[in-house]
Amino acid sequence: MIVLLLVVLVRSMTAQVQGVIWIPDQLNDFKAYIAKLNSITEDEEKTRSIISNAVYIISAGNNDLGITFVSNPARNTRYTVFSYTNMMISWTQSFMQELYNLGARKFAIMGTLPLGCLPGASNAIGGICLEPANAVARLFNQKLANEVNNLNSVLPGSRSIYIDMYNPLLELVINPLRSGFTWSTWPCCCSPAAPVPCLDASRHVFWDTLLTQRRKLIKLLSLRLFNKSNKASLDVGVFVSAINLFYVL
Repeated sequence: MIVLLLVVLVRSMTAQVQGVIWIPDQLNDFKAYIAKLNSITEDEEKTRSIISNAVYIISAGNNDLGITFVSNPARNTRYTVFSYTNMMISWTQSFMQELYNLGARKFAIMGTLPLGCLPGASNAIGGICLEPANAVARLFNQKLANEVNNLNSVLPGSRSIYIDMYNPLLELVINPLRSGFTWSTWPCCCSPAAPVPCLDASRHVFWDTLLTQRRKLIKLLSLRLFNKSNKASLDVGVFVSAINLFYVL
């Protein structure tokens, strides 16, 4: 049995801005899920097996970087990009340690997107990717990839993989026609430039200022992320379907 669990890492300020739950609440929800699962199986050993064989997909960085740091001048004066990204890596490590302590053993950690190419940023300068924001994303992703490799040695019996979300989406933005898109940074809807939905959403990489066109991107990005294979191995006899992975995004 494979359980795909999307966990978005957000600090309290980001959670308040977006009206979503943050790390402690997500952990409490997971504990409640384990208790509910145990009541269903009526077998603690079976529950532990389900939890340990599940694959936990963790999305890290997008909101905390894009909303709380890059778009917040006050935050930029309090932290340097190096100290802030280091703090985010520390949160990620602590979060995964908590999941590990609760029985999780298989993790797929997604890096952040090219934040400067999201319409909310690029449309402010005529549809050109905002390089400073992309540089922050690359710095964080490099640190995250290194930390994921490190976690394989510090969490005994666990297996973690890093999923590059930055480069596949950047490729679509830079070369939209190659993948059947016409508009790379111009959204279909819900922005000052497009207050009314476009007639053909499939021609746009982005639906609005933040969200991509999911259905078409599922196939395109899964092929890029998983080296043109439909499955990504965690080297533990369990596979994550690329299509299912993106279905929960």
